[in-house]
Amino acid sequence: MVRLVRDKPDVEPPRDPAWTAAIQTVTDAQASAVGVAAYRWSRLDDAAAAFDRARESSFDEVAAIAGNNLGVVLGELERSAEAVAVYDEVVARYGEDPAPALRERVAKALYGKGVALGALGRFAEAVAVYDEVVARYGEDPAPTLRKQVANALYNKGGRLGALGHSTEAIAVYDEVAARYGEDPGPALRERVTAALVGKGVALGVLERFAEAVAVYDEVVARYGEDPAPALREQVANALYNKGVALGALGRFAEAVAVYDEVAARYGEDPAPAVREVVARAVSALQGPGKEG
Repeated sequence: MVRLVRDKPDVEPPRDPAWTAAIQTVTDAQASAVGVAAYRWSRLDDAAAAFDRARESSFDEVAAIAGNNLGVVLGELERSAEAVAVYDEVVARYGEDPAPALRERVAKALYGKGVALGALGRFAEAVAVYDEVVARYGEDPAPTLRKQVANALYNKGGRLGALGHSTEAIAVYDEVAARYGEDPGPALRERVTAALVGKGVALGVLERFAEAVAVYDEVVARYGEDPAPALREQVANALYNKGVALGALGRFAEAVAVYDEVAARYGEDPAPAVREVVARAVSALQGPGKEG
């Protein structure tokens, strides 16, 4: 069944008894592959059962990966409290293991726990978990761990904003830019861009609109010509948000020009997220009170 799903993705998915049989009869290590296949078919309950089985593997890395995957699936099933417990188990079992592969798994488990806590509205606890990621791995040069630290810092900024701590959020976004602003890796470039946009939003919350405009200009100057889809989305957001900030400053003609720029740059972009930004910009052009 697993081979069927992996090698022939266009065929009809296996029926319920096949999934149940696969989960019950394969080895612990093979259960992880069954979980991946079930996830690809959007059978989240079966994926959760398979990953739970795979956590019993005697191979530490297989068990750790399965634990993290189970946490992700539980989150998608809106069972975030259970996800937190699963991530805690990964950290408890492998948190002191020096093996690079397991260090990566523990970092991902902590990050996943922060996401799950955020989904539960437990923002202060999420911030503490993201701090733990930075404390454990902030100086590690491994690319995978640098990515997890950047993700943790970015999410920390968002959670601080949700807690009403916008000034602290700005400091965290600045830290992301300072740590990773010169990193050429696509994932880190996207995080830096998102952090700058987040900083602009936080400045807007504090009604520091002129500073927000300057930050959005920085995003456009640094990344405006980058063809990467994730960066195009962030630049589109920066331009739209710049228009909002200009409007708050009473600089309406400039705001209109920025909204026009969003439509001109991205009007034909196929990405749904970018097209949604264009739609908001066009709505803003139609008159006050019609944005969003």
